Amino acid sequence: MPVELKAELERERERLALIERQIEQLEAERRIVHLMRLGAIGPTSAWLLVMEFFGWRAFRNRREVAALAGLVGTPYNSGESERDQGISKPEGARLIASGI
Repeated sequence: MPVELKAELERERERLALIERQIEQLEAERRIVHLMRLGAIGPTSAWLLVMEFFGWRAFRNRREVAALAGLVGTPYNSGESERDQGISKPEGARLIASGI
């Protein structure tokens, strides 16, 4: 492969990487703005929730998101006894409460 072609391909790869990073940033900002529209969530909490929920996790469905937020019941099964323990505390509650 000619040196000039290799150099051009490398420049294009770098441009693509930059565009992908910019798209990720825009999507994160869009999520933050969407969360802030809820009223009770400010910029810091919205940023934290977006980073905790979507920064590194991949959800297959909305039930997984609700489970992480603690919005689904926790089942209790012990022998003959089966009941719902109610809504559990969200995994990120400790982080939100501490302001991290």
